[in-house]
Amino acid sequence: MRVPGPAARAGAPIARVVATAEAATLAAKSVTLTERLLVSGSLIELRIEGRYPNRVRIDFATPGVSMHIVIASSAVYLDLDARAWQSAYHLPPSEAETMAGRWFEAKAGDPALGASIAKFNPKSIERALFKEFARAVPRLVAHRAVVGGRRAIALRDAGGALYVASNRSPVILRLTSTLPKVEGYMEFSGYGASTHFALPVGATSLDQALAAGTTPTTG
Repeated sequence: MRVPGPAARAGAPIARVVATAEAATLAAKSVTLTERLLVSGSLIELRIEGRYPNRVRIDFATPGVSMHIVIASSAVYLDLDARAWQSAYHLPPSEAETMAGRWFEAKAGDPALGASIAKFNPKSIERALFKEFARAVPRLVAHRAVVGGRRAIALRDAGGALYVASNRSPVILRLTSTLPKVEGYMEFSGYGASTHFALPVGATSLDQALAAGTTPTTG
């Protein structure tokens, strides 16, 4: 897929900047996304690294819930806390506690994981962000900026800013929010980078672990 040429210039129409940024960002094979948001007073931390779903690592934490997930094509490795196990598999508290903090290997097609994992697809996150910014185009104002040493265009409105690289690959670099109920940032880096992290060693089969305990329900 051909990445669009440079459009992130202070004088370029803002709608075109958003459109070319979306095309360049979605064209990237892999990405590292780091999020730290305070939503209605609760801190949400997320890091996604790699190429979804070939090989990607996901680390997610909110008050009372933490999840570490590694996806490698047909296999999914899970290290969840007790509350996350209870939520995903409707396990009794005692069984969820015994599974917390350990790596388990599941199948990518596991119905209990489908929706939970799909929401961490970087492309889905990126599409949703650009959909919102496309709606906000009439309110956006463009400024020159620098993000991590890279020249960028900042598209601002009263609720935050979208920072787009101003070079031949105008990908999104950073998103900030200053809304009363959503405050923080998302950063995007490592576009197209190879994924070198190792898969968890010694993971227990999730099917076997669940068969040995109380059979959960997924409905």
